[in-house]
Amino acid sequence: SYKKSRRYPNELNISSIIFRETSKGLFQCPPLVILFFSFTFDYDEFFVKFESYCNFMKKYIFILAMMLSMSVAAFGQEVSPETLAKRAKRKNLTVKEWNVEQKGSTRWMDHITVYDSEGRKVSSTEFARYGQKERVVISYGSNGLVEKEVVYDDRDKVVRVRKYEYNADGTKKVQYNYLPNGKLYSVKNYEYVFSD
Repeated sequence: SYKKSRRYPNELNISSIIFRETSKGLFQCPPLVILFFSFTFDYDEFFVKFESYCNFMKKYIFILAMMLSMSVAAFGQEVSPETLAKRAKRKNLTVKEWNVEQKGSTRWMDHITVYDSEGRKVSSTEFARYGQKERVVISYGSNGLVEKEVVYDDRDKVVRVRKYEYNADGTKKVQYNYLPNGKLYSVKNYEYVFSD
């Protein structure tokens, strides 16, 4: 025989009690969980377990919703179709820029830009007459935007590292500048102001 609940002394039908409890909020408890808890045959114990399960599931659903909103924000920072069209034209391309004296007898390398198989700029090297002046190696995140730039000096030693944060529309938000030892030494914030 079933014990009567102190919370619902006039009801023995567990399904009506469960319906009343679950319809109070947005959360609907799965039938298998209700069936499992109902085998206790003690309504008060059942509702204690039922409420703790529902509270746990509400927290779990809240965490999932937060993770989903963060992933949607991250995926919202994707590369524009215009940028993708430009990249398509630059796949596996190397651009060399030369300086030539006015007499035309002497020339020297001014700049080399290298693009990868996806048309993204991965390296940019600036030269002086004596040789390499600065080289920047660029890496990209899963969203297709620049994640990190490593800057090398004329002796090809790392002098700084730049990392980026983006707005939801894919524009740069913050640039973090690090020393070679990983210590943050400056931050650049980007502000976009449209004139009328």
